[in-house]
Parts: sequence; C-alpha cells; structure tokens
Amino acid sequence: MLYFTAQECTECYACRLKCSFVKEKEYNPAKARLGIDGKWPRLPELKNCRQCKKPACVEVCPVTALTQAEDGVIAVDYDLCTECGLCVEACPFDAVLTFEGKIHICDTCNGEYHCTKVCSTGAISRERRSK
Repeated sequence: MLYFTAQECTECYACRLKCSFVKEKEYNPAKARLGIDGKWPRLPELKNCRQCKKPACVEVCPVTALTQAEDGVIAVDYDLCTECGLCVEACPFDAVLTFEGKIHICDTCNGEYHCTKVCSTGAISRERRSK
C-alpha cells in the first residue's frame, strides 16, 4: 500500500516517470499507473489503485479484462480489454488512468513500488509517516 504526504510533494513527477519507464520503457508521465493531481495552490492528490476489497472497476468490466488476485492487486488483460471506459467511471478514487484509450492501473510492481524509490522528499512511501 502507498502512503502520500501531500505537504511534501513537489509535483516533480519522478514517481510517474519511473513508473512509466518500468512499465512502458518510456519516460512519459501520462503512461504511469499513478497520478499526481496538482491543483495549486491547493495540495496535490495521489491517484493510485488502493486494491479495494470489492473493486467497482472489476465488477463493471463487461469482458472480465480486470481480475483481482488474492493479495488485492488488479491485473489488466489487454487482449480482452475493449477500452469501453466503464472501469474509469466506476473507480471512486479516479485511480484507473488512461492514455490514448489504454487503461493503466497500479499493480504494485510485484510489491516493489518503484515509484517510492525515486521520491526525493518521501511524499510517496510504503509506510505511514508520523507528523
């Protein structure tokens, strides 16, 4: 699980760049599996899959392109996905991201969470930080 401290986020997008490179072999934050929604002067918000116990995105998929493993991680079968967008609309956390119709959902990088390793401020981490 990811934890986010908005007050420490500089919106540098290092997390998104790392994610896109690990997953797409391309430095393109639009292809990341997580988002940083910056609304300056308000604090940024992290948009990432929270591996819900009963994920709405999986439930609405008409072609079962989304499946959830026992550990909660949601996988996308791109061969089955029709890019209908129902999962995007169903997610209450705006965590199903899209780029040119292709959906992107955080799969935790097999528990590695590469995004946390490049956050220079510690705004995004694997452990809850005390204030």
